[in-house]
Amino acid sequence: MERRIWILVLAALASFLFETAARANDFSACAGANPDLAISGCTTIIDAGTGSIKNLATAHYNRGNAHRKKGNYGSAIADYNVTIGLNPAHIDALSNRGTLLADKGDYDRAIADYDKAINLDPEYEVGFFNRGRAY
Repeated sequence: MERRIWILVLAALASFLFETAARANDFSACAGANPDLAISGCTTIIDAGTGSIKNLATAHYNRGNAHRKKGNYGSAIADYNVTIGLNPAHIDALSNRGTLLADKGDYDRAIADYDKAINLDPEYEVGFFNRGRAY
């Protein structure tokens, strides 16, 4: 009986270590330059739903960037929306969403995003530049 308990304990430990390594790989992929791997890794983190608000916001932001690289602008905007919902002070998500909205011709919403980013950081030069382009 004692041997069976040890086998169960070792199996549980191996499962935990494998899962921890998989999570580390997902975080690495999510932050990586390959958009397909980033989307996959970020989606795994998001679907797990066990991370902190900050980590979930970062996963959505990174996945949004990966979708943007692939030209999936609707998916990118959706991820930036979630990022901003989780962290309304995420200046880069506001700016990136603004750029995609401006590219779609939705200048009023783009300018509103740039205004928010500039209000959060009055020295945010990218926000001023992009807002000027949108005007």
